[in-house]
Amino acid sequence: MECIVLAMRAGVPLDAARTEKHRTCLQDFVADVRWQTRAFENSATHMEALEMLCLAGASPTLEDSDGSSALSLAAEASLRRVRGALMAYAWRCCRPNTHDN
Repeated sequence: MECIVLAMRAGVPLDAARTEKHRTCLQDFVADVRWQTRAFENSATHMEALEMLCLAGASPTLEDSDGSSALSLAAEASLRRVRGALMAYAWRCCRPNTHDN
């Protein structure tokens, strides 16, 4: 968790593509096989880290070079809680503002 806080304080662009698949920090985090092999979904710390990344501006819908987003990676891995958290964040961030009129 501290590494996420340090990255945010340092101004690391969370949606910058950083790997050979041009994945963002959030995409790499969600694609980690340990979500499945070590049941990270049952870890309050990992779910909090996921939320921290989203609240800091990481996009759950931005696609990598394969066309995968953090949201689609969670769905493909059957990460129900992760997918739900990402969908809730995407809905809050991306819904039209109906109060402007």
